Amino acid sequence: MLPSEPTLVIGNDTWPLLLENLISNAATYSTPSSIVDISMSRDELAGEIKLAVSNDAFDIEQNDLPQLFDRLWRKDQSRTSGYHSGLGLSLVKMYAAKVGAIVSAELKSPGRLSLIVSGRIENKE
Repeated sequence: MLPSEPTLVIGNDTWPLLLENLISNAATYSTPSSIVDISMSRDELAGEIKLAVSNDAFDIEQNDLPQLFDRLWRKDQSRTSGYHSGLGLSLVKMYAAKVGAIVSAELKSPGRLSLIVSGRIENKE
């Protein structure tokens, strides 16, 4: 679910690139016909926004999470092809750092991966 009102974020030109990579990763590595969930929440008091993209990822385990954002890391090397370079999530981490955001990964339930980006809301004044 997305908020109904616009939200200004630091680095608003970078967020579309970040989101594109998250969605592309989710669509590429989900099982066919699975659902990709995208949600955003904001906390005005804390001045924070959280963006989460969740998808089926039955082959990802808890001990894989720290490596997800490493350049060229692949859980299964047989998935390597000429179409993907293994840089998508490392780019997400780089884009997040560029805007002062933090990116993390969680297994919400067995087989369901959530990638979460937490960033700052711009002061409207």
